Amino acid sequence: MSTARVVSVASLGYALFAVGALSSCEVAPAPVPVPVVAVATARVQPVAMVNGETISAAMIEERLVERAGIEMLDELILETALHQELARTGIVLSHDAVANEEAALRAMLEQSVLGGDPETLILEMRAMRHLGTVRWNAFLWRSAALRALIQNETKVPAGLVEQLHDAQHGERRVVRVIAVQLADDLVDVRAALARGDSFESAATAYSIDPSASRGGLAGVVSRQDPAWPAAFREATFATAIGAISDPVLLSGAVIIIRPESAIAKDDVSIETIRPSLELEALRHTQRAAMESRARALVEGARVTVLDRRLDALLPTTTR
Repeated sequence: MSTARVVSVASLGYALFAVGALSSCEVAPAPVPVPVVAVATARVQPVAMVNGETISAAMIEERLVERAGIEMLDELILETALHQELARTGIVLSHDAVANEEAALRAMLEQSVLGGDPETLILEMRAMRHLGTVRWNAFLWRSAALRALIQNETKVPAGLVEQLHDAQHGERRVVRVIAVQLADDLVDVRAALARGDSFESAATAYSIDPSASRGGLAGVVSRQDPAWPAAFREATFATAIGAISDPVLLSGAVIIIRPESAIAKDDVSIETIRPSLELEALRHTQRAAMESRARALVEGARVTVLDRRLDALLPTTTR
């Protein structure tokens, strides 16, 4: 075992990803256990057989740690920090609070411009992020825990209601995207497009965004919609309908955008729908606060790595 070192784990990985407008959670006496990754009772336990010969858990453990160990560690660091923060603040989550996260996600997807069955869309998201039952339940628990922690700390910023009104009723564009990890990865994408492949087929083949299964269809973007990064919105409206944008760098990914069609501004006034806009603005503010709290908890955690396999995969920054 390697000498332990203390590191600051700043990357959240898939510990938290945006799921849209979720309802507020309840706080009640009934505790919800923190989901943990199931482990084999014995490392020699067989997991498969090939022509009569066994493959044990120990045989695949090294490869599993190498492939996803850091991502799992990030998730568990956040879960542990959340558990400690809930205990410190005296908050106990109810089972309903966790269940409400999934129910609200389904409700949001039912109203999504992406169309399709909410269950299918959830399955697509889970498949893209390799979220089986254990990790999906853990994600819902983290979301409920974060919502409980920031419940009384959110104030809607000035102008957000107006931004949301523009997002729903101002000039908008339907967009498709292709996201890759590195700029060099775009070479294959551009080659496919140059030989006549459709943008949709290239997105399906190469994109790492969840929209890949829909041919890159990402949704509707307005000039002021806070749900989309400013650089993404600017590129969307700087690109002609049917053309392909210059690469946009966002959150460790390189994205190209193709605006599919334009939706003209409508005549719905802000006052006629202000109550629903104010509720949506509150939910948007809560999501931003949840992400900020998650980041702060992870960055503030002092993590002693005891397993040399994980230690070798972490950045060298220490504190």
